[in-house]
Amino acid sequence: MRVLKFLLAAVTMAVGLSGAAQAETLPGFIPFGTPESSGTGCAQGTIAFSPTESAFTVLFDSYVASAGAGSTKGDATKFCFIKIPVTVPDGYQIKMESVDYRGFANVSQGASAQIQSWFLLSGKGFASLGQSKPTRIVGEQELDFFRRDVPGGKEKHQWSPCGGEFDLHLASYVITAAKKKAQAYVAVDSADGAVGLQAGVNMRKCKK
Repeated sequence: MRVLKFLLAAVTMAVGLSGAAQAETLPGFIPFGTPESSGTGCAQGTIAFSPTESAFTVLFDSYVASAGAGSTKGDATKFCFIKIPVTVPDGYQIKMESVDYRGFANVSQGASAQIQSWFLLSGKGFASLGQSKPTRIVGEQELDFFRRDVPGGKEKHQWSPCGGEFDLHLASYVITAAKKKAQAYVAVDSADGAVGLQAGVNMRKCKK
């Protein structure tokens, strides 16, 4: 699948994070940089980025895929890349905890949808990749969906080097398909307007 190969190639240069931190060890606010977004689901200027001390959330304005009556071929597949720079203070390390996606799906009989995502924390020759199995929705269903990506590999390999500049990339796609008279609609965003995406990172002092 052309879209899947494209996203897999892009995720090797990507990363995502956020989350709760250990108050005793944190030097204070982690300086997240200004995010860059691209793709048919999150063109630059269509996301709202809200950082906290050691976490961030992203809200999407137009991350919607649809198939069936009233939809075009281009509506059926949407993808999104987000890059967030982060500066880790000297003497500290970070690691991904999880990346959560929430949204709404309405899929009639004869239609289907698939949601997949990855994250990668990288920098200074380090990379920590995380993902989970694709979320597949087969009609007939109308539901709020939730998916969580977590880092893979051994825990000791998930921590970044001490201090420095890192990149947090998030990559995701939504694919919808529908037979005649069927319809599929997927929006990556909470129905109540809460968090569309939330990521989490942990932080600790470097081990001597």
